[in-house]
Amino acid sequence: MNGFEEKVVGVLECLDEAGNVALGSDGNIPLAGNPHATISQRLGQMLVYGTPEQKRLAQQCDALLTAIENKVFKIPTQSHCLDAIKDFPSILPKEG
Repeated sequence: MNGFEEKVVGVLECLDEAGNVALGSDGNIPLAGNPHATISQRLGQMLVYGTPEQKRLAQQCDALLTAIENKVFKIPTQSHCLDAIKDFPSILPKEG
């Protein structure tokens, strides 16, 4: 990845984290609303900890993101969102 691509990815990650903040917190989902977590990580925790409705929504979103990762980026995976939380802390401080 060149310097320009790294900057673009950095901006996209900031927007992704800002989206998680904008969606707000949720008592069931530890990373929900945390500025250090992405929407994919939020969805991954929804798959694990969510209510039946949250799990249903997360499954639909994960299916779309997984298809994009597999078909567009040619990265084989079973679950984009579960990969996003693999080896990632389940809780993080919201400050700092």
